[in-house]
Amino acid sequence: MKTKIAIHVVLMILVMAITGCGSQSPMGSSSPPPPPPTDISISPTTVAAGNSDLVLTVTGTDFVSAANTKSIVVWSVNGTQTSLQTTFNSSTQLTAVVPAALLVNPLTAQVFVATGDPSGSASLVDSNSMDFTVTSSSSPQATFYVTDEPGERLYELNYATGAITTVYNIGGKPDSLVIDPSTGEIFYSVASLRNLSKFDPLTGTNTIVADFGSSSAIPGYPRDLVLEPGGSTLLLGLYSPGTIVRFDISSGSVTTLSTNLGSVDGLAYDPSGNLFAVANHNTIVQIDPTSGAVLKTLLLEPHSAINGADGLTYDPFSLHLWATTDGSGTGTLDNGLIEIATDLSGFVPFQIGKISVPDGLVPDGQGNLYVASGLAHLMKYNIPSDTILDIVNAPGIDDPVLLP
Repeated sequence: MKTKIAIHVVLMILVMAITGCGSQSPMGSSSPPPPPPTDISISPTTVAAGNSDLVLTVTGTDFVSAANTKSIVVWSVNGTQTSLQTTFNSSTQLTAVVPAALLVNPLTAQVFVATGDPSGSASLVDSNSMDFTVTSSSSPQATFYVTDEPGERLYELNYATGAITTVYNIGGKPDSLVIDPSTGEIFYSVASLRNLSKFDPLTGTNTIVADFGSSSAIPGYPRDLVLEPGGSTLLLGLYSPGTIVRFDISSGSVTTLSTNLGSVDGLAYDPSGNLFAVANHNTIVQIDPTSGAVLKTLLLEPHSAINGADGLTYDPFSLHLWATTDGSGTGTLDNGLIEIATDLSGFVPFQIGKISVPDGLVPDGQGNLYVASGLAHLMKYNIPSDTILDIVNAPGIDDPVLLP
């Protein structure tokens, strides 16, 4: 009897040693799958075809980087998936390299994050996906003329490559510029020298065409420019004493249009021939282009020092005015953009506090604004997605203008 009991005990011990005390062997257990990253976003969201290798920033939650569990950015086009070289920055940010070979032709790709063991047999867990667009590279709007205020020069900037070519060394600090579409000549203001000048890129000739010094007929400090409808005249804002003057390109004559505006920054026309200006920093005014009378006003925010708007343009994509907003940080709209209805019924702020000292801006007509920032960069802002798509170095930039 004792022998049988002993045998049963030995057998029970052997069974327990083989199977364990529980119902499942520890060797057969597996850790639960990681939670999927959620609500990812990507930047940039578009690039022109033919671009070089692109660094993509992915923001989200629950990104991981462990020995057997990793988060990998995936590029998917028509069901073909490519795992991108991914760098783990934190649990909320990854960067990935999109090779130039994937950016050859226009297309729309889906970008998502897959998390799990890349070498294991279990399926990876996918996040939501975001669209990335490779656009046609045939856009003519890739080259700018730029006023370099601290560098005292005009230069040409190829936005796609970042290449900079000095066009003319001025010997004074330029502010704003426009291109005469009939001749290709560049008109630019030089506040430090108190003049309006003209540079001909074909001949390399520079000419001072109007003087606003203290002894001139209309003294002031010239800054922002706008070419008027028809192209035979341009308007020039004299920041101080708050005057707008008209310059006739053919005759060279200068006449006063509007006065007593406090100060004058950005100027813009809409397609209906309505003229707008930034007056006294914090107010958008509509001005009669014939009489110079102020027709409408829109107060942006209470006035404090120099807070308010600076650059101003009309965007044919959104059919609205857009202004850059700068200041000392005391205003509610500092360092961003505002979209303004052309009837001056109201405005909507965007990217407030996210664009360092924005100044001149220009639309491309395709839903993007190119914005000068901090005398250092030119950034591409996409209106429909409210996203800064990319940024290029632009030393000293005050005002950009697209080449026709």
